[in-house]
Amino acid sequence: MANWRKSFKPIEVGAHEKARPTPVPKPRASISACLIVKNEARCLARCLNSLQGLVDEIVVVDTGSTDETVEIAERFGAKIGRFEWCDDFAAARNAALDLATGEWILSVDADEWLESDETRRTIVECVNDRPKDSWAFRMINIDGKESWTNPKLFPRAGARWVGRLHEQAEVDGLPGSPAADPKLRIGHDGYAPEQLGSKGDRNLRVIARARESEAMTPELQVAEAIERAKIGEPDSPEILYAVRDICPDWMLSRLLMRLAISLKVVGRNAEIAPIAEDAIKRRVGEVWAPFMLAIEVAEGGRYADALRYLLVADASGELNSSFRSNNPAMYQRERSALLRLLRKAKLAGHPDLVGVNLPNG
Repeated sequence: MANWRKSFKPIEVGAHEKARPTPVPKPRASISACLIVKNEARCLARCLNSLQGLVDEIVVVDTGSTDETVEIAERFGAKIGRFEWCDDFAAARNAALDLATGEWILSVDADEWLESDETRRTIVECVNDRPKDSWAFRMINIDGKESWTNPKLFPRAGARWVGRLHEQAEVDGLPGSPAADPKLRIGHDGYAPEQLGSKGDRNLRVIARARESEAMTPELQVAEAIERAKIGEPDSPEILYAVRDICPDWMLSRLLMRLAISLKVVGRNAEIAPIAEDAIKRRVGEVWAPFMLAIEVAEGGRYADALRYLLVADASGELNSSFRSNNPAMYQRERSALLRLLRKAKLAGHPDLVGVNLPNG
């Protein structure tokens, strides 16, 4: 964890074009890998190389690159499409989908790569054995964070992308929720600080374009509120409260987490516990909700409850570990302060903590 920033650097293209992955048995159905790209020369070869020997075609739709992105894609034999960027991710992905001919689609981004031969073999098994499912992948970020993706592997027939910003694939006749296999693992370095700088501005541009065209959806209203809160607008809590009731279920954890953080920043701590309790009740916020609840109940002298919530947060590594990764300074600072408070209460002989072993940190 401490050294990942030092290892982040432009990727040597040649190395990823020379060493091909181990071949896997061909699936019974054909697969098209689809990407939308812009100025991805830093990492595209790594991504495309990881697809070699698995997919039947690679479709790369370029949205205006000025570097060597297209040339790299051509060296891998990709089918190249051009798309004039219109601040609509679904439209761009549908352009790639329209060029694909495979029976299955594997949707990847240039800053992603298939993690291992086991992942490649598992893709073959999914295509062969579960033809009526779409599949999410376990995303392994360069900072150690892990999360489940939206569907990345799905049948092409009846498939379309929806959503200007947080686009998702929908396939006629398939369940809304994708299947998941922990052996489907995909690497990702797009959340490294060096790559994040322009994403917030880009997201707000997409939302502004939607507003101009009167295409604002509840999803985009929530996304706009979250982005405005991220840049620290002083009325962030009110902005987030205003969209709480229209928030889609899949965005609820992010919204409530950002609301709790915003309330902490402006000193409205009394409102945090109800937000965290609501997240736990709704089964979202597996890390941040118990963590922030631990802080609030400890300040009220409920040390046994604080310790219980902290242990739950420490043990949880699933859906919302992004709280630890996206807010590392706050997480470490608040956790250290909480443990100091608990140790002080234990030394003072508080009955909640007699004979209790406290976590390190």
